[in-house]
Amino acid sequence: NKQCITVDNSIRTSKYARKHVKDFYLTDHQIDWKHETKKAANKRIKIDTVTINPLPWYKELSAMTNGISVPFSSSHYTSDLIVVGTMARGSHKQRMMFDQMAEDCYAYEMACVFESYRKEREDE
Repeated sequence: NKQCITVDNSIRTSKYARKHVKDFYLTDHQIDWKHETKKAANKRIKIDTVTINPLPWYKELSAMTNGISVPFSSSHYTSDLIVVGTMARGSHKQRMMFDQMAEDCYAYEMACVFESYRKEREDE
């Protein structure tokens, strides 16, 4: 049973993160994110990240769990991103809908999202 966690690196959450994350450790709880990520990967949990600002650890976090790291320049398409990520890994019917949505997509930023998830499906 595959599980997926989406980490939204929007401006709203990144202000919080900058306040509470220092050198990849949560300062209040001293959580080693790399250790926790390895535990998630061992349980076959994929962690997807959305990177509006270029913090490199978000890409590393996704890579460690075979998740997707999607670059975004704005949060305008965030709800579409959630739908796409869910459908890309869903049932056969949902994957067919994903393919149709990808074919109908003309927004460059979303086309990049579709391509990221399509590549993951091809690598399976």
